[in-house]
Amino acid sequence: MDNGYPQTTDPKILQDFIKTESHQLVKKNEQNDQNLSKFATMSTSSIPWRPEGIKHKKNEIYLDVYEKLNMLISKQGNVIEAEIIGTVIANSMLSGMPDCRLGINDKEYYESSGINSNGKNISFEDMKFHQCVRLSKFENERIIAFVPPDGEFELISYRIPVQIRPLFNVDVIINQQFTNKIEIMAKARSNFKEKSSASDVIIYIPIPEDAQKPEFNCQFGKAIYATEKEAIKWEFKTFEGEREYVMSSTFKLPTVESVGRNNFKQKPIVMEFEIPYYTVTGFQVRYLKIEDKSGYNSQPWVRYVTRNGEYQIRMN
Repeated sequence: MDNGYPQTTDPKILQDFIKTESHQLVKKNEQNDQNLSKFATMSTSSIPWRPEGIKHKKNEIYLDVYEKLNMLISKQGNVIEAEIIGTVIANSMLSGMPDCRLGINDKEYYESSGINSNGKNISFEDMKFHQCVRLSKFENERIIAFVPPDGEFELISYRIPVQIRPLFNVDVIINQQFTNKIEIMAKARSNFKEKSSASDVIIYIPIPEDAQKPEFNCQFGKAIYATEKEAIKWEFKTFEGEREYVMSSTFKLPTVESVGRNNFKQKPIVMEFEIPYYTVTGFQVRYLKIEDKSGYNSQPWVRYVTRNGEYQIRMN
């Protein structure tokens, strides 16, 4: 604080000075004075999120690009709504005061600069940056330049409306010819390329609230009755691209029909999944240049992952 005004709110800085027990903060007046002096220097520095003197044996920075797909699909398999919520998580283990420049396939950058680009470029919406990014540089030149904090932080977040085919389709056929049982057959199909593979895939298919004594027959994967969700839980450790699998099930029903027995048809099928080394939008890191006055060699690493957001398929 300076005359009642906070000098910084950065949690990475504050956590060094706020401890769970008071004796941890101050053991000696001399140590306390050193801490306060360090804090004052950092808070008034032009780069308050990064202290001087950071050293690492290996100078590396990791970028994880996560794209979360929100999608609503009709019973006929048509996309009603779809958007991508993306984040770029950086984990910096770089010495000194490195100056980084990140190049991505930003359509506006290539159009404004007149540079020819080989490959797909994309238009971003609602881009937000960590405070370390020099916003004026981005606004004027569409260049992402920054001196990173040490450790993990969210570098970029963005949103992109998309017009794509569903990554997965699930068709459900319900047979209620008999009053004392119901038969549900499901067919799941992946629409992404064969070379990609989804992991930890779960499909929740709603069933009547009074269904009981389930029997399952799975061509692939494993199906169980998830009572807490009133749904079939059909799960796969891996689900490769351009594959189709079938599951059939039978449930007993009480002779006396419950009031809400058929309400399950109004609920959507819900999916969970993760596809490594894959992005829906085609987001691509073109380069990551790192410069430090000491001139050390550094190694950047990039990983791409697509995950489900609210991924739902209507049953009627």
